[in-house]
Amino acid sequence: MKTILALTDFSESAENASRYAYELAKRVKAHLMLCNAITVPLSQPIPAEWFGQWIMIRSLARAKER
Repeated sequence: MKTILALTDFSESAENASRYAYELAKRVKAHLMLCNAITVPLSQPIPAEWFGQWIMIRSLARAKER
């Protein structure tokens, strides 16, 4: 099984790269996996039960900024 991993920071450049990865995946019949990673500052402790929700809210806010 072929898989293409495309990293994104939701910038315009990353969007173009994601489109290219999508077209390439279609052409070679591969799965496409998009990944966005963030740095979590240790200076802002977050309760474990809120962590996933915090990441989602923060990622959406960053995407809207761009």
